[in-house]
Amino acid sequence: MKLEYMVVDVFTSTRFGGNPLAVVFDADDLTTEQMQTVAREFNFSETSFVLAPKDANNTAHVRIFTASIEMPFAGHPNVGTAYALATRNEHHVEEMLFEEKAGLVSVRIAYDGDALSHTSIVAPLPLSVLQSLTCEEIAAVLSLHEADIITLTHPPQIASVGAEFIIVEVENRDCLKKIRFDFSAAERLNVPPSCDAIYVYTRDTDTVIADTDVERDWTARMFAFEEIPYEDPATGSASGAAVALVASLGVAPKNGDVYCLSQGVDMGRPSELYVRMLGEGVNARAEISGKTVTVMQGEIEI
Repeated sequence: MKLEYMVVDVFTSTRFGGNPLAVVFDADDLTTEQMQTVAREFNFSETSFVLAPKDANNTAHVRIFTASIEMPFAGHPNVGTAYALATRNEHHVEEMLFEEKAGLVSVRIAYDGDALSHTSIVAPLPLSVLQSLTCEEIAAVLSLHEADIITLTHPPQIASVGAEFIIVEVENRDCLKKIRFDFSAAERLNVPPSCDAIYVYTRDTDTVIADTDVERDWTARMFAFEEIPYEDPATGSASGAAVALVASLGVAPKNGDVYCLSQGVDMGRPSELYVRMLGEGVNARAEISGKTVTVMQGEIEI
C-alpha cells in the first residue's frame, strides 16, 4: 500500500522553524496499529492521518498520533492538516470541519490574493479546569526555585480545551531558559494519566523571534512527560488552554482580542502562535491561528 504524505512546519513561515508535522492522506485502510507505526517512523511530536468523514457534511475524519499514543485533539496537527488539504485543492477552500476524538474542530483558511495566508482552528471544547498543584512540586519538575513560580493570576493548574496540560507561569525569560526537566519529579506528580505535559510561560517576552514585528504577549516552553522528556516547539492546544485559563480569570484578552505567543525559541525552532477567545463565560472557545510552510512531500509504502 502506498499513501501520499506531506511534511509541513506549523506556526512559522520559515522552513525548519515552527513545529514539524507529517500529514498522511487517504488513510482509511490503515489499522490503528499501522498508524501508530507510521507515526513512530516519522518521529515528530505528532503525525495526522486524513480519513473520509463519518458524516458527509464534514470535511474529514482526522486521527492524530504522537510516536507512542493517539491524541484526542492537538493544535498544530489541525492547523497543519488544514493547510495541507487546502494546498492540494485547486479552489480556495475557506472553511473545513474535522471529526476528532475530542469532538468537531472548526477550521478557517485565510488567503492573501492567491496565496494561502494562515489557518485558524477553534478548540473542540470550552475551558475545563482540573486540580491545582503546589509551587514546590512544580519547581522540582522544572529544576527551578519556588520563588520563580508566579501565582498572582493562578497556581500551577491543570486546564484543557480538548487536551490536558499543567499550566505554569514563571517570573521571566531567564527562568524559562534555565528550565531543566526532571523526569523523576514529574513521575511523582499526582495527576491523571490523561495529563502528561507541562506548559510554562512568562509575560517577559522576546522582542522579535520570527519574521514579523508583532508584539508578543508571552513566551512559552512545553515539555511532555516521556522517559526522555520531549520539548515541543509549538503547542496550539496548550496555548489555547493557557489563554482560556487566564481569560476566565479576567486577565487575558476579552472576547475578540488576540494574544500573540512565541514558543520554541530556546530549542532553535522559533514559532509564533495567535490565540483569540470567542465568546465569554463558560462556553467561550479558544481560536488558535498561525502560518504553515511546506517542507517536503512524497509517498510512504506500508
